[in-house]
Amino acid sequence: MLRLRYVLPVLLSLFILSCSSDDPAAPAYEYLVDAEPTGTLTPTDLRTEFADQPQLTNLVSSTVDSWRVVYNTTDPQGNDIQASGLVVIPRRATPSVLSLHRGTTFIQSEAPSLFNPMQSGSNAGWIYLAPVISSFGYIVVMPDLIGYGATSGSRHPFFITDSDARLSIDLLKAVDELLDREEIIASGRLFLSGYSQGGSTVMAILKALQQGETLPFNLVAAASGGGAYDLNALASHLINEESIAGSAHITFLLTSYLQTYFPDRDLSDIFQEPYATRITAENLFGGTLSFDQITARLTGTIEALFTGEFLQAMRGDGEQALKARLAENSLHEVAATIPLRIYHGDADEIIPVEPTREAVQNLIDAGSTNLTFIEVPGGTHFTTALEFGGASLTWFAFQ
Repeated sequence: MLRLRYVLPVLLSLFILSCSSDDPAAPAYEYLVDAEPTGTLTPTDLRTEFADQPQLTNLVSSTVDSWRVVYNTTDPQGNDIQASGLVVIPRRATPSVLSLHRGTTFIQSEAPSLFNPMQSGSNAGWIYLAPVISSFGYIVVMPDLIGYGATSGSRHPFFITDSDARLSIDLLKAVDELLDREEIIASGRLFLSGYSQGGSTVMAILKALQQGETLPFNLVAAASGGGAYDLNALASHLINEESIAGSAHITFLLTSYLQTYFPDRDLSDIFQEPYATRITAENLFGGTLSFDQITARLTGTIEALFTGEFLQAMRGDGEQALKARLAENSLHEVAATIPLRIYHGDADEIIPVEPTREAVQNLIDAGSTNLTFIEVPGGTHFTTALEFGGASLTWFAFQ
């Protein structure tokens, strides 16, 4: 009896341990929560989708598999959350990893992770760039960011740049675990690329690395296009214009900052009527309206959009708390040690080039000595995006 008394607990312990190791509900990885394959695209599929752009599809060479990944990360307040992203993996040996970052999207249905290769008509056209680029030989990784995909119940913290970096880096760590689970061998080489808000996200990742963050892959080079880097300089430039084309973006930024940093402030402190009321009443940034629809409900005239008191404070020594938060989220003092290219059109109507010129010099002064600035003559925010995509991928191929 004494022997049985001691043997039973041991057997019970072994049984519990063996059950837990095989329990599919038990978390196997630190970051990866779930990865669901969503479809496959062949080179023929991709050439059909981009039949009018042979300069792009001529380089298509591999069949690719699309995945929706859910992973562990944190929000700007440090709370644990589960976010999502798109991962596209080519069927070829030892591909490199490309962390690809989208520009601003106001519509939740355009979250990268919602990409469905089997329903071409239901996808935003630009999302097809992910499988096309993947077919060149990259594992393409695109975070949704907070407010999209798995976190669509939350409002996006627009230009809270450390949040964008956090979600991007944690997705890369989840992808590393996915590759381990699926026994896919990558080259270990990583490239960063992003345009507009995505360009700022690239710089936010480099800032996080400078502050001690680590990556699961070896970062080789980075390219940023059409981004905002010194937010105070950009805000100063915009509010001293008579009118702007990007009223939706600056309104999105300021409402995001009020929500994140100054929840007790009223929109009427910053915006004139009818816009102060309209932002909330018509839920302009609720994820259902496009850029054009939001812009049509605002005004591009600076003096009509913002209150006189707010403009006076921003043009002078006021709004110090807001300016401090803009400085906190700025990215123009990063000392990047890897090859870095920054692209910007000199006719960009959304993010003017002047603050970027100053930011580039600040980046060089801060220690980004391997930085090349490419200013695109006549380039608008849209046309420069097209040039940026091809030029950056060509440059990556030689790194």
